[in-house]
Amino acid sequence: MPTGLWRRFRPGDRLSVGVLTAVATGTAILPTSFGRPIMNGDNLIQNYPLRVLVGQIVRDGHLPLWDAAIWSGTPLLAAWNAGAAFPGTWLFAILPGIWAWAINLMLMGLCATLGMYVFLRRQPVGPAGAFIGSATFAFTGFMSGQSAHFGLVLGTSLLPFLLIGIDEIARRLAVRPLRDLLGPVLLLSAAAALVVLAGEPRAISNDAIVVGVYSLAWCWRSPRHATRLLLVFAAAASLALALSAVQWLPGLQFLQASERGAGGYQVYAAGSLSPSWGVFFLLPYLLGGNGNFGLPTFAGPLNLPELSMGVGILPLVAFVALLPAALRRHSPNRLGVWYILAIGGLVLALGTYTPFGHVLWHVPLFGGQRLQNRNIAITDFALAVLVAYWADRLVGGHERAVAASSAGLLAGSPENSAAGLPEDSVAGLRAGLPEDSVAGLRAGLPEDSPRDSRAGLPAGLPEHFEARTQENSGEHSGEHTQVPPAEAGADTLAERVARWASALPALAVLVVVAIYLADPIGLERRLDVIQLAPDKARQLLGYLVPACALAVAVGVFALAARHLSPRVRERVLVALAVADISFLAANGPFALAPAVTIAKANSATAQLAALTGSQGRYLFYDPYFYVAPSTQPIAEELGFFDLGILHHIASVQGYGSVVSELYQAVTTTHQVGNFDLGGISGTTANVLDLRALLTSPLYLAHPLPDGAAIPILTERGPQFSVGPGEKVLSGEAEALTGPWFVLPGTDRMWFLPRIVQGPSATLVLDPTVRPQARDIGVSFVDLQGRSVSVTARVRGTRARAVAPAGFDAVQIRVTAPVRGLTIVLGGVVIANRTGSGRQLLDGLLQTALSAPHWRFATPVGPLPAFVNTESRGPAWVLARDSSDPDAPLLPDAIAATTVSAAGEEMRTVVTTPQPGLLVRSTAYAPDWYAEIQPASGGPAHAVAVTALGIVQAVPVPAGRSVVTWVYRPATARIGLWLTAGATLVFLALAVFALRRRRAPST
Repeated sequence: MPTGLWRRFRPGDRLSVGVLTAVATGTAILPTSFGRPIMNGDNLIQNYPLRVLVGQIVRDGHLPLWDAAIWSGTPLLAAWNAGAAFPGTWLFAILPGIWAWAINLMLMGLCATLGMYVFLRRQPVGPAGAFIGSATFAFTGFMSGQSAHFGLVLGTSLLPFLLIGIDEIARRLAVRPLRDLLGPVLLLSAAAALVVLAGEPRAISNDAIVVGVYSLAWCWRSPRHATRLLLVFAAAASLALALSAVQWLPGLQFLQASERGAGGYQVYAAGSLSPSWGVFFLLPYLLGGNGNFGLPTFAGPLNLPELSMGVGILPLVAFVALLPAALRRHSPNRLGVWYILAIGGLVLALGTYTPFGHVLWHVPLFGGQRLQNRNIAITDFALAVLVAYWADRLVGGHERAVAASSAGLLAGSPENSAAGLPEDSVAGLRAGLPEDSVAGLRAGLPEDSPRDSRAGLPAGLPEHFEARTQENSGEHSGEHTQVPPAEAGADTLAERVARWASALPALAVLVVVAIYLADPIGLERRLDVIQLAPDKARQLLGYLVPACALAVAVGVFALAARHLSPRVRERVLVALAVADISFLAANGPFALAPAVTIAKANSATAQLAALTGSQGRYLFYDPYFYVAPSTQPIAEELGFFDLGILHHIASVQGYGSVVSELYQAVTTTHQVGNFDLGGISGTTANVLDLRALLTSPLYLAHPLPDGAAIPILTERGPQFSVGPGEKVLSGEAEALTGPWFVLPGTDRMWFLPRIVQGPSATLVLDPTVRPQARDIGVSFVDLQGRSVSVTARVRGTRARAVAPAGFDAVQIRVTAPVRGLTIVLGGVVIANRTGSGRQLLDGLLQTALSAPHWRFATPVGPLPAFVNTESRGPAWVLARDSSDPDAPLLPDAIAATTVSAAGEEMRTVVTTPQPGLLVRSTAYAPDWYAEIQPASGGPAHAVAVTALGIVQAVPVPAGRSVVTWVYRPATARIGLWLTAGATLVFLALAVFALRRRRAPST
């Protein structure tokens, strides 16, 4: 910040800006200094690793177009989530990852706090109100709760700069030539382009709605200039679109080819807020929080970030208290637009719970987005503005002149001064005139009106204009000034009613807490909680009691504020605001990244890398999120989701907003932790070069407590087999995948969840099947594939087999005699020799894993790991007319692939005795082509890459040739040229604007 500007700030501005800057900077930089940056939720498992990948690619001299690490290869820039074209992301190419992340986090916080502060001071709002409003916006509600989605909050943090640009354009347009609009037009277009480049479509739509409504409000207030305003806004929008074309052009193309493009109304409806969830405006952590201070974690109808809508109790009080003023025909400070936005954002967030859902679904771009709850950002922003206005109104407007003066500085005077008026005169006008006077002066007076030489004002103004201007343009004496009647108005009946009604939000908090404590199950049912917890209310007393105390304090203040002196009123208000904001922020998400997760390597990732090899991929199967606390440490070490990027380990899965529709249809991997079971047992795993599979033990077996009966599944339904010393316990697990049929002359195998020393197996036959086999052959297989066979004699419906002493097993196999009965097993239990540590071998993966296709490998911590023995590798050659990527290999053909660091350029050396079809394990996507060059020399020729199933293929000639796979999406190339050209235009206009500003004024 320029030193001269800082010196001209009032003490209140300096304190406010200093505190906001310190908080935004400290929260980002201090934890990073200890190697533990703030990185919660999706930021850890998606946004951070993707940005690290962008940095690696850019550092190697490539464009960040393709991500070879997840989903067997997927677009990177076009997938939005990485923010690959955002300037802040480029820091990852030159700085260590955690420090590049910290700086991005800091810049986002500064944009939200200082941008909002500047916008509010320009309205004008005094330092106290601007501080409260900007802190409310930046540290509570949507910005806090959604902080796990960095692109979303980054795009939202730029919203104040968009409104500053609109304000300055509208204020200058009435009294300045068009060439003087260049500065604010560039600000507006740059901020809008950065919102798009942040990579979050929902932030784009939210900001666009606020900007659209705010722009129309200016047109409504200045109808004479509405057409010119809209033309200037359209020009700024066009420049912004050109500046951000490198992101939205390929991004929209990929969206159409993704699983989102195939989504219908149900995709749009997902996440719509139920009206009953409005209670979270009052108590955001009513059903639990983020685990801070030992409080229970949230367990509600959606995940907590998607229900983060509460910006505190004070903004709700402000919403009620300012309502009479907003409904007046000439609303002070133009409050109506903020009520429209607050209510409109809520209606949009309700989504399909309103009659407008089916209409909005058909709106281009907007209707293709899910999670309508995120529209609540509009409401939260409007409430932050309203609480700033209300706070300023309460403290008596004693620093309005200072606010207007600072607004002029921050907007870049002298151009800011309307019609060339001295800054102090304009400050007085902005601070003290009745609400429609300045608008009339700016919008209605001819540019050549005669001006009073004393203040630069148009001649003939009423005397009270001049007196008010002189009063406010002087130095502030430090005393609180009386609120002028034009601003405060008479204490009408409506205002008295509103003052009493402003205590209703505080009363509502007390009522909700009382209902929850009296009938917790009833309230949880009304809030659509799936897992009811009668003790949750008692466990949350550490949150509910302070919330009630704060509500009481706010309610009393709302009723008694007018009886306090202005100085006391301001101090109490700021104290309550700080308490309100701090209380919400303290319970917010601010988890620190586990050091082992963001490390480049650790022992667990070294084990996994040894299983996959340098080019193979892995799968972590856990669609039901069975990773329990006992396995959480190893999960953090391995870093699933997109974190394999940090460890240079590729995956057939991924975590992100969009994935190829074709890839999703075959693999179902857009569901977190999932992979189609038929793909595991069939050929999909082979052609994707899936070499290692890790899973939770619960997908292979379920622990059985001592003394518990064995649950079995028969053709007639679940039963329990009770043996000597066993009993049926309440809540016992039932069998999932049985019964299992072993036909004569065949066998059936089960993998154990871990290496079992000296195992014993108990086989429970289906009791409804008659006759039963007398003997069952059982084989135990160890880690090296060696096996021992024993015969288990059937007694009743059970048979027991024991492995030889000293034999450690990872697999058992049941064999039926060639001449005999079909064996129907309803339950298989493995235990150690003494019978303890029993496990029911029953889980989803028991139906998908089979030997020799899959082989038990050395476990990675507590997670069983399996190796695919039939993987095709990174590339292979088939007969030219093959239609199946897993068809028999072309005899004597050899293919060896090397991959560049960028991932979008790969090279395969092929040797084949006859023309063939070169296939590689990368997922198919449009815009890939191959350059084929004979190894003996000669010109290379380009060939289009086609889809063979879900992977890529290209015909190759006989002999030895080098195939270079190249990814060059046309939309990215066009977008890059548009962005580059627009950037040059932008820089030229910026230089011109700066030179005009520095030129002597006429």
